Amino acid sequence: PLGATPIDFAYAVHTALGDRTIGAKVNGKIVSFDYKLQLGDVCEVMLAKEPKKPNLDWLEFVVTNLAKKEIHKGWRTPI
Repeated sequence: PLGATPIDFAYAVHTALGDRTIGAKVNGKIVSFDYKLQLGDVCEVMLAKEPKKPNLDWLEFVVTNLAKKEIHKGWRTPI
């Protein structure tokens, strides 16, 4: 969607990808996580070897409901 970021993209591919994202490249160049993807961009996400919690700061710029939901879910603690 309009204004989507590499984090939105990672969560759209698979929720586990979003949680493990540590960097992003768009069209072969490293970009910040708040970079707004454009039509035709090629997005590559760089992943941590081990699962980790998503960064709550990502909520300031992600636009998809899926990304928002999964970021919140990553910080819920089991009872």
